[in-house]
Amino acid sequence: MYIDNKLNEKGKIQKSNPNNYSINYLLEEDTFKKVSKNINFDEFNKILKKEKTPLNHSFLIIDSYVNSLIVQVLNQQKFIELECSNNNISYELTNVFTGEFRKVFISAITYEYEVYYKAFKHENNIKSQMLFVAEITNNLEWLIYFFESYPELKRITSKLIENHIVTITDIILKYRLDKTLIFNKFNIPENSKINSITTNLGDFHNNGKTTCRIYFNSSTAIYLKYRSLKTDIFFNEFINFLESKGLKKTIYQTEIIDCKSYGWQKEVTPKETSNVDRIKNFYFNQGINLSIAYILNIEDLIADNIIAYGELATFFDLEMMLTPRFKRKKDYLNNSKAAKIFHQSVIKTGLVPILGFETFNPSCS
Repeated sequence: MYIDNKLNEKGKIQKSNPNNYSINYLLEEDTFKKVSKNINFDEFNKILKKEKTPLNHSFLIIDSYVNSLIVQVLNQQKFIELECSNNNISYELTNVFTGEFRKVFISAITYEYEVYYKAFKHENNIKSQMLFVAEITNNLEWLIYFFESYPELKRITSKLIENHIVTITDIILKYRLDKTLIFNKFNIPENSKINSITTNLGDFHNNGKTTCRIYFNSSTAIYLKYRSLKTDIFFNEFINFLESKGLKKTIYQTEIIDCKSYGWQKEVTPKETSNVDRIKNFYFNQGINLSIAYILNIEDLIADNIIAYGELATFFDLEMMLTPRFKRKKDYLNNSKAAKIFHQSVIKTGLVPILGFETFNPSCS
């Protein structure tokens, strides 16, 4: 790996304080030099030569800075030492940040690269992009110029760093607080260790926090969700009530721990089937589930939020349940017959296929 995450006491970047996560701190000469020492540029250049889109790997120095902050949080909590089986978790968490940061900077960096190769009369090719990424985007003077030119991007970058580090710290604290309950409720073997942590898996809640997946070396995974899971628990109880009255089983329920402002959910792994009768049963069951969703005013049951478990379905994101009934307004969009059909029919549940941006195939005439 081209980022060294073995920081000693002298190599610490800063105290774990959300107020200090501004990109301005990295742009200070002393901090910049410390962070640069953690990068193996020779190894980075070898990797860069294999890439077809070198611009995506701009700002290695910022990745290294974020990695240093993550390592500091993990070391302060002795999290890797006590809870993990994988020493590379800091890299995985850094890669999550890099993916989000790339979405923010790619347009600006593409423009700056164009300015660069035209000014220096380089050809626009992979070699020129590699040179720009390796030498320019990791140069302190150029970074200062870049963020002065894009002040909003500077603010967003600082906020991304802060949210990422604060979220990681919060994950550690919540996991340790609830660990005994998690292991007992979800039947996780006592000697299990964390093998990987993946953040940014869903919508943002509670000041930029998103769903997190924790995978154990015992092949079990759980999700930390930053919202109350009362709706999910209510749904399970309602299904249990219907089944007690004779309804056939159509739902494979998720195991849940609700902690009021957040909750834990055990992962359900898809269960494939090639049996034709079971496949038919799945769609028949979905018809029953459609009426249940309609009765409970559930929305957003799109493919992303459903797992097929044999002939049963698992709904693992039920935050849009018991949604208020639509009130018609005096405009065409909300007052037309089509709008009424959509807002007051089973279509709104998400379970019924409709022609939209999710399903449109441009290859079809």
